[in-house]
Amino acid sequence: MSALPSLSLQQIREENRLVYHTLASSTILIWNFCISFNQEIDFVWRAGKKWTLINVLFCILRYLGLFLAIVQIVFYTNLTGLLHPSTSTCQAWIWFRAAGGPVLLYSAELLLIMRVYAFYDMSRPLLYSLLILLACHVSVQSVFVALKVPEIIVTPIPFPTNRNVGICLMTSSPAALSFLWIPTFIVEGILFGFIAIRAIQLKPWSRPHAHGIVTVLIRDGSWTFLCIFAASLWLCVAFQTNPEQGNIALTWGLTMIGYCGTPLILNLRSEALKSSATTVNTRLGMILLDDFAVSDRDDRDTATVRFGISTTS
Repeated sequence: MSALPSLSLQQIREENRLVYHTLASSTILIWNFCISFNQEIDFVWRAGKKWTLINVLFCILRYLGLFLAIVQIVFYTNLTGLLHPSTSTCQAWIWFRAAGGPVLLYSAELLLIMRVYAFYDMSRPLLYSLLILLACHVSVQSVFVALKVPEIIVTPIPFPTNRNVGICLMTSSPAALSFLWIPTFIVEGILFGFIAIRAIQLKPWSRPHAHGIVTVLIRDGSWTFLCIFAASLWLCVAFQTNPEQGNIALTWGLTMIGYCGTPLILNLRSEALKSSATTVNTRLGMILLDDFAVSDRDDRDTATVRFGISTTS
């Protein structure tokens, strides 16, 4: 140990734990990318020439999340040997992650808002209200990030085997950083409440024509809510504990959002194609999902789903 005077035993342990968590979380995200890439080709890139907001959100969730995972490997492991750590480099990484993480979160929340909008028969007042809620969420968190991120202390730690490369270790963070995630709790709770209420009203489990697509909408929306809620709760507790736990929680939180975000689109488009009641309108492109609505108004108690395709019963 005397050969490494700048490294304490605690720092070495923290370094190792961060490496393991980074590799595990990044592996999950890369694995998810590989197993769903064929769906991405079919339902996004071959879906038609029209470029929609949904496709933009998909690319953000898919590739920004993947990019963050890859960069985390560079900053938190010694697999690449690319990082020559310095205080300025590590601080730039913290700012990049402080900006990229919320973009992932807001993209997932916007997708959930569009689902709520669909469930409530494309109600414009509801859509505008939820967009205002999202704008308030973005504003509050942006101000909080701008005030608290400069208080984070990040230390460049060299590796024992090669002192020219290393990682960026968060050694100090304000405990108040936990409150950053409270607005996320509020927004996610409201969105989930709308989905749950509408699910009870639609009762898709009792309708054979609506069961597939509507169930996917409810299931994936609920799963995404639970993932974001769990990640936010973990982050609140972790940053109250110590910076290392907060850093690990943030690493997994970004992975969870990136992992859960893309199925919101791919699963819905896959289910629409599997439905025997669906006829694809190739002129508009295969399930562009630019706008869609679920209606409960007809006398036959079947749901009508409209999202760039025509659905018949």
